[in-house]
Amino acid sequence: MSAFPTTRWTLILGARESPEAAAEAWRHLLSTYWPPLYAFFRARGLSAADASDAVQSFAVELLEREVVQQLTPERGRLRGFLKVAADHFLLRQHEKATAAKRGGPGARPLELDASLGERLADPSLSPEQAFERAWAMSIFDRALAALEQEWGSRAGSFEIIRLFFSPAAEPPGYREIAAKYALSIPQLKSLLHRARLRFRELVEAEVRQTVGDAAELDLEVASLLGSLSA
Repeated sequence: MSAFPTTRWTLILGARESPEAAAEAWRHLLSTYWPPLYAFFRARGLSAADASDAVQSFAVELLEREVVQQLTPERGRLRGFLKVAADHFLLRQHEKATAAKRGGPGARPLELDASLGERLADPSLSPEQAFERAWAMSIFDRALAALEQEWGSRAGSFEIIRLFFSPAAEPPGYREIAAKYALSIPQLKSLLHRARLRFRELVEAEVRQTVGDAAELDLEVASLLGSLSA
């Protein structure tokens, strides 16, 4: 674990110190990773409102069942754990045939951006595919936001990067963008090359937060990329 001094896993381990720490840890984790859970619940057939409620209830149940006490980084990737836990949660909810609940001991409602959740929810995908894709998109969105913080002060630079890094559209032609921003084509290619290298580093930094050790890093990045191209 020495190669990963501060990760989501160490946050979980620290949460064992008290119920208050556990509540804050899960609030932080689910505030970060709720979009793939929302996409998963939507793909399971829940309405937008019910999917939001399910995310809230799922967070509460994790606290009440003291799942934090059972977790170790050696058990694998946080992504896999949350996906399996969400599936089991839905099965229990179906068996109980009761509505999802909000709130609970040590928990506060999470602020969910419904428009973001709907953007990541794809009805054409299976629940597992929807979860994986939304997880990947959430990580890439956070990495892109970090890149914007670093590059935003460079006049025009991040505007160019956003044009080429958007997964939702075909990138524009080099000649067109170079002319628009008064760059030569080699200068534009150099800018994008440096941005892609830094973006990869930021993605890896995000992924490090969710794996048990350094050996899993490349496998997890490859898995995330595969979920976007599937």
